[in-house]
Amino acid sequence: MVLVVRVSLKSSIIVAMLLKNMRHLYSLLYCDIDVERGRSPDVAVNAFKDLINKVKDDFPETQILLLSMKPTLIDDFLGKEGRKNKIITNEKWLAYCNDEENLHYVEITNPMLNPDGRLRSDIFISDGMSLNALGYTLWDPVIRKKIANLTK
Repeated sequence: MVLVVRVSLKSSIIVAMLLKNMRHLYSLLYCDIDVERGRSPDVAVNAFKDLINKVKDDFPETQILLLSMKPTLIDDFLGKEGRKNKIITNEKWLAYCNDEENLHYVEITNPMLNPDGRLRSDIFISDGMSLNALGYTLWDPVIRKKIANLTK
């Protein structure tokens, strides 16, 4: 069973309680809202470390997949540091995942880009931030491949 959770700094305690009451083999975690709201990469990374430690304490065998922060069409409007801070946070998450057992970083940005490297606009709803069905469909094979590699 795969549990998919989108969390923020405020919801991490609730998520930890939810996870504690469920049996699952994989937890898929994603969050970009804290950085989009102007919090520093360190705050976002530390919040996830706290949540991940809680999950590991309760479910030491659970594989945790941490999705990278996605770029959005409105990153530049969220503040001049928004996109840069997402990149910094992703780099810190990748380093953290490489040092931890049962924690796996999943880079979901590449399928969101055109062949020329620009962000696709057809994968977002009108707010320019939230993915539409096509956007999530692009993530699906990336996540499935990661889970398949973990089950080998």
